[in-house]
Amino acid sequence: GRAAGVLGNGVGIAGAGNCTLVPINNAIGTVSDIVYMDAAIRWAADHGIRVVNLSWSGADSPVLNLAAEYHRTLTDGIVVMAGKNGSGYLGYTNQPYIVAVSMTDINDTLKSHFGPHIDFSAPGFAVYSTSASG
Repeated sequence: GRAAGVLGNGVGIAGAGNCTLVPINNAIGTVSDIVYMDAAIRWAADHGIRVVNLSWSGADSPVLNLAAEYHRTLTDGIVVMAGKNGSGYLGYTNQPYIVAVSMTDINDTLKSHFGPHIDFSAPGFAVYSTSASG
């Protein structure tokens, strides 16, 4: 809803812009690893998808950084990752082609991991949006 909610329809909230969400499976069941995420990023690049959001661990991966570089070269877009579930310090190396985002709450209190790999923080804890039922 926050990303792709229809603009100007007078219902609910408006998204960031008129766009289309394209779900790309990067897992087998509930398990994903670097190989699947790499393939998903490259598939998105090959199909002109400019923004890739991966809510999985892996923001420290040199392999995913190479895939994100490939993506940026083809689409001039970005690959965004949450970093890793949980909270506390992570000494991950910052990967220059992955935009790693940590999560804050309504009071701008950090609610996720932090460290040198994080590029910026954004509200994400108890932020309400649309759902399939309303």
